[in-house]
Amino acid sequence: TVDGQITGRIEKGFLVLIGVSDFDTTEIADKMIKLARLCSINVVVPEGVGCCGFAGDKGFTHPEVNAYALRKLRGQIEAAGVKRGFSNSRTCEVGLTTHSGIPYQSIVYLVDECTTPKK
Repeated sequence: TVDGQITGRIEKGFLVLIGVSDFDTTEIADKMIKLARLCSINVVVPEGVGCCGFAGDKGFTHPEVNAYALRKLRGQIEAAGVKRGFSNSRTCEVGLTTHSGIPYQSIVYLVDECTTPKK
């Protein structure tokens, strides 16, 4: 498990975590949140923001759907002082970065920063 490989927590501001559209309805959500909390002391999971509305690549041609789905995100991020966002979907990261005011990356980058390989 990743738990035994954590070297320390990232202290560089709050992190925000949003997954793909089924994020709230699967056990993947709990695992991602647990993983993020192992890597950071400040994890925010925004309320009222589920699916980002990017819908695969449809966000490129119908950005209004993505904008509407994320209408509650920026205010929560600004209020919490969040500096970085993480997700488990590259196309979601595109829309999330566009509408949040912060950069979003794959959660893999966070894990890479806060873990070391077992020897």
